[in-house]
Amino acid sequence: AVGDSGLVQEKYVTITTFKRDVEAARTYLARAGAGLSSHFGELGAQCMPLDAAAKLRIFHGFYRPGEESAYCFDIREAMAKGHDFRDYICPDSMERHKDYLQIGSRYCRILYLKDYASFLKDSMVTRLTDVSRSLMLSIDVLPVPTDEAVREIQNKLLGVETNAANWQRKQNAANNFSAVLPYDM
Repeated sequence: AVGDSGLVQEKYVTITTFKRDVEAARTYLARAGAGLSSHFGELGAQCMPLDAAAKLRIFHGFYRPGEESAYCFDIREAMAKGHDFRDYICPDSMERHKDYLQIGSRYCRILYLKDYASFLKDSMVTRLTDVSRSLMLSIDVLPVPTDEAVREIQNKLLGVETNAANWQRKQNAANNFSAVLPYDM
């Protein structure tokens, strides 16, 4: 997508799943991929699956900027030689400092948010990804089964109704029968 600054952005979504066997995982991933393609299509964006070679090319371009044309990795050949793909993809050097990393001639900082809110506004992700720098943003989402989500909402609603009833009972005990429930409650 071309942003306001004229930069072309590519955004990648990785879906993982834990299933009993490979066929169940393939079925789930095919369904999820079709759903994502449909939803992105409605937004006017293209969504397509990538194979391992394409993913490795992306990481190579990220970790070795300026060397994109030098990428020549054949996974079958590397496996036959006993080589690891990381030897071809990862930067030649990485230095760790107190509050930043130096990867080759570039500097980076890693921000890790632990125990963050269960909901992120899309505007926050947009502001992060609109930075005109090479950026890798990872967000791990754990889906909640529908029955569990409904049960959680019902428990929250019951708690709110209980608080409102207790507040009204206290007002009635104080002979304040015309009290209006506070907005925040």
